[in-house]
Amino acid sequence: MGIRLYRFGCAALLTAALAAAQSAPSFEAASVKRNQSNARTIGFQMLPSGRVHIVNVPLYIIISLAYDLPFQSITERLSSGPDWVRSEPYDIEATAGSLPPEMTSKARQDRMKLMLRTLLADRFHLQLSHSAKEMPVYAVLVAKNGPRLTPAKVAEKDCAAADLNPPCHVVNGGIGRGLHGKAVDIQDIAAHAENWSDRPIQDRTGLTGLYTIDTEGWVPMQPRPPASDAAPPSAEALAMSDPTRPTLFVIMDRLGLKLEPTKGPVDIYTIDHVERPTEN
Repeated sequence: MGIRLYRFGCAALLTAALAAAQSAPSFEAASVKRNQSNARTIGFQMLPSGRVHIVNVPLYIIISLAYDLPFQSITERLSSGPDWVRSEPYDIEATAGSLPPEMTSKARQDRMKLMLRTLLADRFHLQLSHSAKEMPVYAVLVAKNGPRLTPAKVAEKDCAAADLNPPCHVVNGGIGRGLHGKAVDIQDIAAHAENWSDRPIQDRTGLTGLYTIDTEGWVPMQPRPPASDAAPPSAEALAMSDPTRPTLFVIMDRLGLKLEPTKGPVDIYTIDHVERPTEN
C-alpha cells in the first residue's frame, strides 16, 4: 500500500507540473535570432495589439523587461549567468494572438510579460532563482498638502478602446526629457523613474487613479563618469550640470508626492541555467 501511495503521489506531482507548464501563457508565434549587425541602436516595443518587437537587445536586458527589473540596478538584482548573456544581442518578434477585448491595457502588458517569461524558458532554457532582500529604497508618499496630479481623460475600463499615444500605463522620457504619460498610475511613474534612480522606488501612496503627467528632466542621482580632458563637454553633459536643473525629489514634489529614503523588500534574481537558443 505504501508503494502505491508513493507512486500515486509522484504521478500527481508530475501531472500538476505539466498542467502548470501548459497553463503558462505563451505567444502564438515567436522568432528568436542573434543580432550580428554591430548596430548601436536598440529597440523594444510591447504593443497593445499583442505584438512584441525587440531589436539588438542583450538577453539580460530582455530578462529585466520580462521581470520588471530597472536598468539602473539590474547588476544588483540579476546575477550570475555566462558572459554572453550580457554581451550578445538578440532580436525577438512575437505575437500573442487574440487577447480578450475586455482586458485592460495594464492586464495586457502583464500577460505579455508572462508570455515573454515563457518564451525565455522555452527558447533559452532560462531558469531563475528568486528571493526578496531588504534593501534601501525610496518610498513614494503623498506630500503634506496632497497630490497635485491631473486626472487622465480616460478611466481604466476605457483604456483598451482609447486612442491614446502613448497608450495607458506607458511612460515616455527619462532623466533628460522628463516623465510623460497620458493615462498612468503612480506605480507606472515609480517604475519608469526607477531606471535612473540610485535605489529602487516603491509606490506607497495608496492612490489608484490614472493621471496625465508632463515633467522636466532632472539631474543624475549618481555621479557621471569624468569626461576626457581632451574632449569638450557634450551638450548632454552641460545640460546635466546646469545648476537650475531640478532633482527627482523636486520633480516628485511638484506632483504633490514625496520621495522618502527608507528600506523595503526588493525582488532579487539569480540565473541558475541558460542556453543559447536554436534560432527560428
